[in-house]
Amino acid sequence: MRNDLENRIRSGIDDCLSGVARRPSLEGRVLERIRGQRRAPARLTVAMALALIVTLLAATALAVGALSGWFRVEQQQAGAMQSCVSDGDTLYLLTGRGLYTWQPEDAEPALLLSAGQLWGNGHSPEALLCRMREALALLHPETRTLWQVDGQKLRPLADYSGTALDNGSLRISAVACAGETLLIRAVPQAGREEEAQLFRWHLPTGIVEQLPLPHVVELCAQDDTHALVLRRDVSAQEETLCRIDAATGSIAETLYTAPVHGMEGITVHPKTGQLLAFVAGAPSLWNGTGWEPMQGYGLSIHTDACAIIGDGLAAINYNDLQVIPLVPENSLTTLRISGIMPLNNEDDTFQQQHPGIAVQRAKNAAFTAADIRQAIADGDTTDLFHVSLNGELAALFRDGTLAALPPSPVLAADAQGMLPAFREGLWVDDTGYAVPSGVFVTVWESSEPIPATVAGLLKAQAGAEAPYIAPQWSGIGWTKKEYADHLLESWLLASGEGNVDFHHPAFAEALQALRNAQLPAEGLPGEPVITTEISVGLHGQLLSPVQQGESRRYEPDEPEQAAPILWQLPAAAGAEVPPVAPARLTVYVLNPNAAEPELALRYLEYIAAHRSPETDALLKPMTAEPVLDPDVEAQIDRITEEQRALDEAQGLVTDAAALERRIGAIKATPDFWAVEEARLQTYREQIAPHVRLQLHPLLTRQAKAPGGVYDRMLRAVLAYADGEGTPEECLHKLDALLP
Repeated sequence: MRNDLENRIRSGIDDCLSGVARRPSLEGRVLERIRGQRRAPARLTVAMALALIVTLLAATALAVGALSGWFRVEQQQAGAMQSCVSDGDTLYLLTGRGLYTWQPEDAEPALLLSAGQLWGNGHSPEALLCRMREALALLHPETRTLWQVDGQKLRPLADYSGTALDNGSLRISAVACAGETLLIRAVPQAGREEEAQLFRWHLPTGIVEQLPLPHVVELCAQDDTHALVLRRDVSAQEETLCRIDAATGSIAETLYTAPVHGMEGITVHPKTGQLLAFVAGAPSLWNGTGWEPMQGYGLSIHTDACAIIGDGLAAINYNDLQVIPLVPENSLTTLRISGIMPLNNEDDTFQQQHPGIAVQRAKNAAFTAADIRQAIADGDTTDLFHVSLNGELAALFRDGTLAALPPSPVLAADAQGMLPAFREGLWVDDTGYAVPSGVFVTVWESSEPIPATVAGLLKAQAGAEAPYIAPQWSGIGWTKKEYADHLLESWLLASGEGNVDFHHPAFAEALQALRNAQLPAEGLPGEPVITTEISVGLHGQLLSPVQQGESRRYEPDEPEQAAPILWQLPAAAGAEVPPVAPARLTVYVLNPNAAEPELALRYLEYIAAHRSPETDALLKPMTAEPVLDPDVEAQIDRITEEQRALDEAQGLVTDAAALERRIGAIKATPDFWAVEEARLQTYREQIAPHVRLQLHPLLTRQAKAPGGVYDRMLRAVLAYADGEGTPEECLHKLDALLP
């Protein structure tokens, strides 16, 4: 049994890694963490990454939901998803394991060509599908060749070697065929998606040219003469949908303009030519002048490609294929949500458990309290907003802009168990206004005790063994700017939402220490002695992380040691000022104009009851208990069942003590715990009493933006630290900026 499991794990790791080749930032971060080159953030550890792979191998391979027409395939069933196309009746799906076909009446995808058949010459399976009129083709970057799928064989059609596209610094991420022309989207290997370049490859002549169309994030064929591109200009916070003339590469027409992340999943019906997309979270049909929302369930994934198949819409990312039904008008009740993307699959699971209810989410990572205020003033009937809780949002609670949550025993009990710092941020005068979906608590890490105050930390820099301080995410050492930022933010956090006294002796001492400190003008890379901005994670971690190429066993040969817990509270602003562990919540709030307020309440109660064990424990450490990873629990059940079945077949009585020892060895493995006991206890006793939400009005995104109040305060502190003016003049500047 163990050998079989190891083979499955190895296969799963191969499939997982095959899906990140076109995502260099993800690939690099995963590999760095697996190799142990970078200490992973506590909320996304090596153990958690491995647990995700275990999840893929242990979870049910195929999910056909209770909803008619709903279909889902996960990565461990068919491999990492590369691309998909459809002729309307059949969906063609290219994955790390081969080329699959699926039709709506099928219970599972059928393998048409295995990876070995496709790339028997040793090439990687990384490729992209496209339809060339009635033919199916594969663009394979490694061979620089366009291949036609011809039965059980691949027939080469064209080669772009030596052209502008033959560039090792680019990764091809999308392809569309319009007549005899391919339009190809390529992203710089170290670049962002918005930096993609668009190329035009004329097959008869072999000419490849780069088109002067920046910011292309999606691409699909429309007909034999045109393609559609979605362009995202982050600086202008705007997206445009354009028709491209395949013959010239120029823009033939700009169809639609929307805010950033307003559209995704652009696709064309292969039989009718109708244009569909997800617009503000809703499947929508282009009517020639605008988008008409259709009845349909929302997607729980970010889409890399979409295709129409039968009466449904298929969407993939590297880990998932989902097919959602497009249903008759007025057959669904729709819950509409605007704001940041959820951390988990709550939209999907809620829809699966509540047939007849669709969750449509307009994704906008930059959605703020100011956007909420404007939406409410405009009469927007979105039901729920999903945003970060900060001082601006808390002000909407107090001034009555946002609706109070209806009475709910579920939500009241949920809030009652939370840390007071969290509960007080969510409730005002015994009235609830928000339900948390995620929590992030940040601390510092060091193997040695750190100075208790900012002044002490700065004075330590003058010693022979000055501690090197750097954030976890960059490794670039602190300069005066980072010290000043920490001092100012810590002082405001310690002040709560009340008055700020910059004339306190502790603040003056820290200010003087900052001025006297000899620090580099620019941050330098190095190995931190003190690592800042560490997110508290309760998932167990190993002292010796599993290395790349090694399999992860459910039943280790010998006990494995837990990684040491190095969390420390950040240096306090002053000796008489309590240290603070800053925290941030993502929350759902109710729109007073909500079209479906009762349905919104059902969703909020669902969120409160279905958080991840780690999130719930971070919110409620005083009542939380250690929790095994759900997939490890499932594996223990399988081990127990298999052992008893084997014994029964041989006429034996199961040795309960031996079985318990096997299970005990699994439970003794630290990284098999979603909430590990030692980490939970450390958080509960050392960190939780100091947790504070960042609700001061001067700590909002607007205040910290260039020219904002906090930004001007920081510049005043830095000016004094660099020798400008007297302490009194600096404090006067800070006082003048207080609201």
